[in-house]
Amino acid sequence: MLKKIFLIALIFFILGCGGQDSQQQAEQPLIEPKILHVVIYQDKGINLASIEWTYVPGATRYKLHVSDGGDMIFDNVTVWNDIPGAPNFITPRTIVGWETGVKYIVYMTAENDREESPPSNEVWFVF
Repeated sequence: MLKKIFLIALIFFILGCGGQDSQQQAEQPLIEPKILHVVIYQDKGINLASIEWTYVPGATRYKLHVSDGGDMIFDNVTVWNDIPGAPNFITPRTIVGWETGVKYIVYMTAENDREESPPSNEVWFVF
């Protein structure tokens, strides 16, 4: 009988810890994405930049922030929304409309309904 009570108590303890663990994991703050590759090119006279970044657990969208070293040219542009749960897989996004001769500085953030992550590494390029 004592073994049975001990076993039941142990099961409840393990289940209780597991529940807290999964709840704590769900509430972990978002980490910053990392920009992995930026490929710039022209197609029919249009400047394009293809940007690839790392997956952030818990993120539901990613945003691009772009400046020219001073002013923000555009900010909070959603480049991927309602992402599938695919760790280690991010499809590059191609963004058009960059001007020739401007030094662009870009970084990414990840978001969900609760928060926005710290910024990624900055990358710069000029067409």
